[in-house]
Amino acid sequence: MEEDSSSSQTNIIILGRGGQGCVTASQLIAEAAFLSGNYNDVHAYPSFGAERRGAPVQAYAKLSKNEKIWDRSFIEHPDILIVFDETVIEEEIVASLKENGIFIINSNKNPESFKKKYNLTQETKVIVADINKLAIEHDFTIDGNPVINTPILGLLA
Repeated sequence: MEEDSSSSQTNIIILGRGGQGCVTASQLIAEAAFLSGNYNDVHAYPSFGAERRGAPVQAYAKLSKNEKIWDRSFIEHPDILIVFDETVIEEEIVASLKENGIFIINSNKNPESFKKKYNLTQETKVIVADINKLAIEHDFTIDGNPVINTPILGLLA
């Protein structure tokens, strides 16, 4: 995971739908970061309404190398944005991605289409993989639904 050289904290936003594993993914990121010994403090937390499976979900991970994380507010300027389902993308969240940020998305489109659509700088690293297709091809499904969270985390590594 890359981070802003001026900060010892990495902020990650995950967007998806209920049931895709966004909350679990944020917890896995935080736990892996802490267990790596490279981060002193980590937080993972979700944001969603009372809706059920399929409703939009946001999950957050804050990873700090040095300082204790006291701020439990929502992330306003993520270093990394991970999108499980492109139908839930909010333009203002993409626009808030830091200039040298990382944008990871589950899609069958090419990276340049996202750079153009969201006016991302050349410094923004856009990583695209059709996780839905790969999960179905390799029978990595639960109740017929493709498993998104663990494969997409491989792109973060």
